[in-house]
Amino acid sequence: MPPDRTNVEEKESLTDEQKQDRFVELRNLIQGEELLKNIDTGDNFLERYFYGTNFSVEDSFKKLKAFRELQIEKPEWFTKEAPLDKKPIIEMNARILLDECDKEGRPIYLAKMGNIDVNKMSMYDVLALDDLWLEFVLTKNPRVTKNGFCMIMDMENCSWKLVKWMSPENVKIGVKKLEALPFNVLKVHVVNNSFVVNTIVRMMWPFLPEKIKNMVVFHFNDWEVLYQHIDQEKLPIEYGGIKKIDYSELYEKLFQMNDEIFRSFASYRTIENT
Repeated sequence: MPPDRTNVEEKESLTDEQKQDRFVELRNLIQGEELLKNIDTGDNFLERYFYGTNFSVEDSFKKLKAFRELQIEKPEWFTKEAPLDKKPIIEMNARILLDECDKEGRPIYLAKMGNIDVNKMSMYDVLALDDLWLEFVLTKNPRVTKNGFCMIMDMENCSWKLVKWMSPENVKIGVKKLEALPFNVLKVHVVNNSFVVNTIVRMMWPFLPEKIKNMVVFHFNDWEVLYQHIDQEKLPIEYGGIKKIDYSELYEKLFQMNDEIFRSFASYRTIENT
């Protein structure tokens, strides 16, 4: 693995020619790695890793490889389907990408844990929703990884049945998947407290690395603290904001990119040949 040739300050002021040199260097590494033989090597795809790692060839390659290794080890944790294939699940309002960003320019992703009906969807259905919305974001603007990603995790009416999903093994795999994502920063804002939440946190917390723990901010019902991270006018009314959200309109934007997202998962469908 060749070392990065510049420090952070230098990377921030790379010329277009220097950036193209990085693309070439990363492609050469990919071509020399049998594990990555089927992945996309176009600029638009590689940009998501470069901007999320401040154009570090080494870190981009590590994330690509870690993501692929986990796909091969746990293929059920990654969807291969298109948004329209998951339309009934999507419309259950368990996961929604808002048309807004937090104060750091991170897209806001709303996870309504109380809308997860374990009688109608599996853990892998929920993981598929995350994959679809993340790919929607990254396909539209791969450079957003430089800012990071923001999740509001709403625990209101969270079912006890979700506890069975929080096994140490599942938590371990989930952490691996998070760490392999191309985003520079992930921030999770937990809102609406309950006894179930406390139980889940007690179960998961010991198995989380410090890096992941530092991503999580517990607000519960303290909207004033949440406003320090997300402007009030960008928040839905149920979180102390003033914005009315048309969820069906947001879903339609996802469905409009159905074919493009399906194509972007082409390498996922080659796992059995790897």
